[in-house]
Amino acid sequence: MKLQTVLFMLFLSGFYTPSVAQYTYFPDKGTVVYEKKINVHAFIRKSREMKHFNFQGDAFSGTPQFSTSKYILAFDGAVSLYTPEKAEQIYIYSHDISPEIDATNTVYAWPDRGRATVRKRFMMEDFLIKEDTLRQINWKITDETRDILGYTCRRANALIMDSVYVVAFYTDEIPFRGGPESFTGLPGMILGVALPHHHITWFATEIKQGTAPAVPIVAPTAGKPQTRSGLREYLNKNLRIYNKNFLKRVINGIML
Repeated sequence: MKLQTVLFMLFLSGFYTPSVAQYTYFPDKGTVVYEKKINVHAFIRKSREMKHFNFQGDAFSGTPQFSTSKYILAFDGAVSLYTPEKAEQIYIYSHDISPEIDATNTVYAWPDRGRATVRKRFMMEDFLIKEDTLRQINWKITDETRDILGYTCRRANALIMDSVYVVAFYTDEIPFRGGPESFTGLPGMILGVALPHHHITWFATEIKQGTAPAVPIVAPTAGKPQTRSGLREYLNKNLRIYNKNFLKRVINGIML
């Protein structure tokens, strides 16, 4: 073999082989299934403290500790659609408390543009907040990590709506900057969220990457047109039967 040929082959192996190894394939489409859990017993205890419900006797008897529901986040390119499946109904002494603790949201988001269209369902009524600005969250990224479904996730903390403490776990192995509800703004997909003081968590239970979502990713259109500030005013006006502290918790839950 001629010396020039050997040198050329060494050149290729030295400059091209390592560069190929440094690139990793990160699919920009797929789905994430989240399990949302609400600690109902903690909700009851808090409600007693606030004297919201007049629970008599053992309100925990026959009531599951956790309410569980499933949500699916489909993403493709620059957009995502977060949709619910049927939420679990929770009854205590024949009183359905599901509406008070589990508002249902559908979120169509463009994280890179900071925009979203959101349908919020509460007390059997739909509200549509169209072309809204995604909440800007001032995340504090920590060195703590956690494994979620085989993905290494880093912890980030934040405070939203002045008083709601949020813990999130995201992975840069899925480059889409989204997550459950309207939680975005981290350098990768958020696979876990906890609101410790509200006793609510969302954690991924299934992830599919590289295949197009089974349903079209389109913005919701049904619902009473409303702005975010207008919806908050509407809720304050129509939920005045609740005491002040409990009203704030309910509205914060709806406005996530």
